[in-house]
Amino acid sequence: MITRAVLVGLLVLLAGCETPPERVERALEIELPSDWSGSTGGTEQLAGHWWAQLDDGVLGGLVQQALLANPDLTRAASRVAEARALAVVVGADLLPRLEAGLAAARTKTNFVGLPVGGDGLPTSRFSSYELSLGASWELDLWGRLADREEAALARADAAYVDLQGVRLSLAGAVLRAGLRLLEAQAQRDLAERSAESWRENDALVQRRYRQGLVPALAARQVGTSLAGALARVAERRRNEQDASIALSVLLGAPPELRLDAGQAFPALREELPAGLPVTLLARRPDLVAAERRLMAAELDGEAARKDFYPRLVLTGAVGTSSDQLSDLLDGDFGVWSIAGNLLQPIFEGGRLRAGVELADARAAAALADFASTLLTALGEVQSALLAEELLAEVEAALAQASEHATVARQLAADRYRSGLTDLLTLLDVQRLAQL
Repeated sequence: MITRAVLVGLLVLLAGCETPPERVERALEIELPSDWSGSTGGTEQLAGHWWAQLDDGVLGGLVQQALLANPDLTRAASRVAEARALAVVVGADLLPRLEAGLAAARTKTNFVGLPVGGDGLPTSRFSSYELSLGASWELDLWGRLADREEAALARADAAYVDLQGVRLSLAGAVLRAGLRLLEAQAQRDLAERSAESWRENDALVQRRYRQGLVPALAARQVGTSLAGALARVAERRRNEQDASIALSVLLGAPPELRLDAGQAFPALREELPAGLPVTLLARRPDLVAAERRLMAAELDGEAARKDFYPRLVLTGAVGTSSDQLSDLLDGDFGVWSIAGNLLQPIFEGGRLRAGVELADARAAAALADFASTLLTALGEVQSALLAEELLAEVEAALAQASEHATVARQLAADRYRSGLTDLLTLLDVQRLAQL
């Protein structure tokens, strides 16, 4: 009879099973380019901190300071701790649960209708005490709980990769801010030297103007150039202050008006390998994190579909029960129970189907996020590969222009002293040399 009742119960459960929605197949329709522009080559990856390749202890120290004090990095580390703790919480559903209990009760019972003489109702008072150890365990028949744990672990992985990405981005931002400060300091020094040179020229031209040796137009032009040079000094000082404040904020310190990043631009101890484009993409933390979140969303969808299947929960308890507190540690008063529950969802008001739709929508959004991140990564990798060649060309052209300007300024000064050119030509050459 018991076996027949179990079979009937199973048939009823299976008959009430609702079919979960079909899986939605998704594909990423983005092809990697077959040809890449710019410098590529090398597959090795830098060991340790890449900023250590800079031959400069000041900027490296600033990076280390930022990694210790920047609040963005602290927030990212807290998210990693949060995601890992959540993964432990979700994974705990795969394990049995144990609970210890101690219960005490005092009960009064009235006996109504019994033929007892005297006034009032007959009553009975008694006490009960229970000491128990209970256990429950849901068997993961379909892998639903395992899917949820893997999804939580994937999100924890994504949070950790995000942390590494923040570290790299922060290091790059500090180095860029430090280099901008060095550039601003150099531009300010250049502007001050230029202003001093124009101040000397103005004094000379004004003296000659009073002597009637130069026209008023030349004196006005020199005065205009001097005023412009002084304005550039003020502007370059403001740029230096802005760069210093931006760097101090990245370091997690209050803004300062003066923060030295060093005395000269650092050089690389050795050439950094660009690497193959596919290798560069695989090393990008944002792309790896997006992939892990996409995997987590897909696993959530699988778990949501498995919510439609039956669940088997085993429960058991062991302990003692008596009307005397002193008997709770006596084995003669021991009690126990064991049970198994097979639960099949039949009607949930659309909750299960909506859960699947919710998971599918989030998976679609995660795929779109991954596609967007991939496209951004492709553009940035291509731009970085091209930048190395183009910036080298710009540097070479500027160095040549500076050399020509220096020689032209010296030639113009020599010709002016020899009386072979006029003052206006000399001033034009000097102005061009300082652009």
